[in-house]
Amino acid sequence: MNLRALDFPEELLPFDHLNCVPVEFALEASGKGRFLFDSEMSLSAFYQRMVGFTDWVDQAIKNMRVGSKAGVVFPKVVVNKMIDRMQEFYEPDVGKSPFYQGIDKNIKNISSKSQSIWKEKYYHLIKGRVNPAYLKLLNFLENEYVHKARESIGMSELPNGIEWYQFRSEFFTSSTQTIKEIHQLGLNEVERIHKALTKLQQGDAYKGFTSLEQSNDPEKLINGYAELYDLTRQKIELLFNDIPKTALYFEETNIVSHYKPGNLEKNLPGKFMLNTRGSGFVSNSLFLHEAVPGHHYQISLQQEMKLPAFRRLAYMGAYIEGWGLYAESLGYDLGLYQHPRQEETRYHMELLRAIRLVVDTGVHGMHWSYEKALNYMKAYGFNYRSELDRYIAIPAQALSYKVGEQSILNLKKRVKQSQKDEFDVKQFHDLILGQGAVPLFVLEEMVDDYLNNYAKLNSNS
Repeated sequence: MNLRALDFPEELLPFDHLNCVPVEFALEASGKGRFLFDSEMSLSAFYQRMVGFTDWVDQAIKNMRVGSKAGVVFPKVVVNKMIDRMQEFYEPDVGKSPFYQGIDKNIKNISSKSQSIWKEKYYHLIKGRVNPAYLKLLNFLENEYVHKARESIGMSELPNGIEWYQFRSEFFTSSTQTIKEIHQLGLNEVERIHKALTKLQQGDAYKGFTSLEQSNDPEKLINGYAELYDLTRQKIELLFNDIPKTALYFEETNIVSHYKPGNLEKNLPGKFMLNTRGSGFVSNSLFLHEAVPGHHYQISLQQEMKLPAFRRLAYMGAYIEGWGLYAESLGYDLGLYQHPRQEETRYHMELLRAIRLVVDTGVHGMHWSYEKALNYMKAYGFNYRSELDRYIAIPAQALSYKVGEQSILNLKKRVKQSQKDEFDVKQFHDLILGQGAVPLFVLEEMVDDYLNNYAKLNSNS
């Protein structure tokens, strides 16, 4: 069956856009990232980052020239995207520059006199160093590097590329699965999810369902997610023992929907940043992934634990994104997939994560062409060039979601098989969340220890 694409716009899907340091830095400086311009110390810290950025540009250009001589260059499709994104953020008028917007609009908690001093310091630094450095890098990419970029797209085309890609795969998944094993996992998951989605779409409940309420009013959509949050909090104790203390707020954004962690010590809430353009309906699966019991729930608990700072703030992609995807499956237990369209959206989003395994490994480990990769995605309703460009630009990163989720599901299955009728989903979640973000192999060791202790207790009773 050729699946129809949902009217679920690309910019609303919960994945990061093309990773480009100058672009990410500009977003932070604009106040749209995680950085808070809320004290003299923070203003000084970001000022030094801006100074450091100018040095980073010189080093980046030097590194790319060295790479060009060694035959290690980005694909041309990636470089062109980098240029396009950087052009969006370059503004010669300092007053309008994204690098100035964070301090100009978000500065707070310091005196008016200090604000004026810092704004002047930022203004002169941006005019004298940051903007020239940014333009220098942009000109280098446009006039020199793009002409040396390669037409091929996979890491396998680079010197020692297959070994390099395997290393990146192990880094992002914190597992030792081979490229072929991950590729096959993706194929199996695509087939399974495809069948489930097809069955849903052909079912009587789907054919007779009434459409979800839609709206182009951002406030109404945000209120809809807030109501969903209230509903979830009423049921969360069915699955979890611990409830994070960090509050959750909802705000509109003009970039991809995402989660911004809070800070309980500073009384800062976590924020579910919502792109309200496009579909116009509340996506329960998106909420489950980004908010509760997904990223907000897991990250807030981790930050509130009595752990060393480096562990409370640790980011382990396969664990965190794997948990977010696993959280989407808990919507059934929480009663959030009663409407066929919500379940359809859940399958649609999960299908994309499975496709990532196939396409990422296909491109970088099996010499797939751009056309072959895009056609594979199109066959399942995903005509998303920017998504494919992301896999090309950041090899193996997109593997973390499904590999992490499958690891958690497999561990859950093991515990269930061992404990049978004594299995307690709350205790299982305590086990998985109890040490914060860890590599998947450490998570497996934690479960091994748990099951060994369980077996000993039962043998002695």
